[in-house]
Amino acid sequence: LQKMLIDLLIWHPTTMIFVTHDPQDAVRLADDVLILSGRPGKIAVQFSLDLPREKRDSEYLHKYTMKLTEYLIGESLWNQQNTYSKF
Repeated sequence: LQKMLIDLLIWHPTTMIFVTHDPQDAVRLADDVLILSGRPGKIAVQFSLDLPREKRDSEYLHKYTMKLTEYLIGESLWNQQNTYSKF
């Protein structure tokens, strides 16, 4: 699916909104990655990927996938520590 979407964007440049929970998919397919906050959902952070999709090698993919993953883990831990349960 990733290759098909990349080929589609190369041959038919267009704007696309792609929703995923997989940081690697986001880095491989996006020009910009937006991470939404918890409720109420707002844009928490935006990552701009500076290299064209066709030039992203495994090192680049790993680096930015790790950056996104680290942010998501940190955000998740912060939310767990700063929420409370209503009984």
